[in-house]
Amino acid sequence: MQDPQQQAIATLCAQRGMVPNPINLGGIFHRMFENSFASPDGSTWIRGVWSDGPRMERIPYSMLTLTISGVNLPYVGVVRKRDISVPLITQGHELTLESIDFDDRFRVSADDHRAAVMLLDQGMMQWLLDCDQVSFAIGGNHMSAAVNRNSGSADRQSQDLVEFDLLFKFGDGFVSRIPAIVRKEYAAGAGPTAPA
Repeated sequence: MQDPQQQAIATLCAQRGMVPNPINLGGIFHRMFENSFASPDGSTWIRGVWSDGPRMERIPYSMLTLTISGVNLPYVGVVRKRDISVPLITQGHELTLESIDFDDRFRVSADDHRAAVMLLDQGMMQWLLDCDQVSFAIGGNHMSAAVNRNSGSADRQSQDLVEFDLLFKFGDGFVSRIPAIVRKEYAAGAGPTAPA
């Protein structure tokens, strides 16, 4: 019989058309995936993760990966400064924006300064400040969002349920807030964009 929390996670994911997606990568990446669900077409994937940190400590986090149709953005990463352990790949050049509050709370790195500034307009920055729990990276049409799990929580299933719900809401909000200028200037099929 399935645990009630596990059933609640499965129900939450099923509401989005996602099915269990067990992953077995062996010892290649030294990480363990839990509660892994994906859409049948592979465009959305959510899972709990245990990853080895730089000092061999176990870092628990939950991650959502989704495909955003119609865009082809150069890499932009936005990581909460107090969650520096979230293992999102960061690349490109670190940059500052015109919001002191945003720069105080987030580290932004990008391959193309212009794309980052267009994506992180005033509305998107304010929404990220209000949300303030999720770090993300986008490149091409793929976005990954991560949130640290409460490593002190004895009930990992319950924690995954809360974080999965948060990540789904983040994904929905992010996609709906992508500025029209980004969708125009960095449209899919428009060809590769040159780093600034």
